[in-house]
Amino acid sequence: MHLIRKQMHQKDVNKLIDDFKKGNDKAFDDIVKMHYNQTFNFLLKLSGNKIDSYDLCQETFIKVYKNLKKFKGKSKFSTWVYRIAYNVANTYFRKQKIRKFISLDFENFLSEDPTKSKEIDPYLMNAINSLPKKQKSILLFRIVEELPYKEISEIMRISINSAKVNYYYAISTLKKKVVKK
Repeated sequence: MHLIRKQMHQKDVNKLIDDFKKGNDKAFDDIVKMHYNQTFNFLLKLSGNKIDSYDLCQETFIKVYKNLKKFKGKSKFSTWVYRIAYNVANTYFRKQKIRKFISLDFENFLSEDPTKSKEIDPYLMNAINSLPKKQKSILLFRIVEELPYKEISEIMRISINSAKVNYYYAISTLKKKVVKK
């Protein structure tokens, strides 16, 4: 049932993309409505605050709008949007000269609802924060977004094997740091 809904969703998106390419700007509004929440939540988990997330999300959809006519459908549309959001966030953090790519609010990281918080061991939060940016990104994509390695590899433009290895190292590092506690 879930697979059928996803396939129907993808068909709806493809139709809207075709309509947009034919000059129907209203179709873009519908595309944004379908993808805004997941994109915003992803960016919220990356940035750690709502204000930056709104700005990053807006910039993401500006880029989607400008480049949608170039979208060829070789990957899922959501993968393409995640890739743009990932690049927008990466550029933003690089411009801010922040060494660590992701400053996650780990209360939101472990919560399905980003507006609700849970009490989390500060030691675990520090351990996750200390991961290299690639490992944290892959951990976020796997655990929070529940993306398969293939999609992560497309978003980050790395091999599937590299995604798996980085995920393994992230988990191993966290286990070691938590056990040392």
